[in-house]
Amino acid sequence: MGQGLGPQSAALLGTAIGVVAGLLLAFLAARVTKRIVIRFAVSLAHRTSTGWDDAVLRRRVLHRFSHFTPALVAYLMAIPVFADYPQLAPAVR
Repeated sequence: MGQGLGPQSAALLGTAIGVVAGLLLAFLAARVTKRIVIRFAVSLAHRTSTGWDDAVLRRRVLHRFSHFTPALVAYLMAIPVFADYPQLAPAVR
């Protein structure tokens, strides 16, 4: 009588948990970037007398760059999450 999950089911479940954790980390990275990093950069830019930082703020460059953080998290999480499926990791990366 076998108990628990088989090796294929365990690998699939581990991958699914890893994907959900990666998505959660990507979401949290996006929130932290938008709420903390951008607010700090905006407040710092308002304190300076130079004009280029105000132009960067007007064009919302920092907000656009903040979209890279979830993608970076997904890129870095691809290999550990898909360790049981090495043929999928390059496709995700």
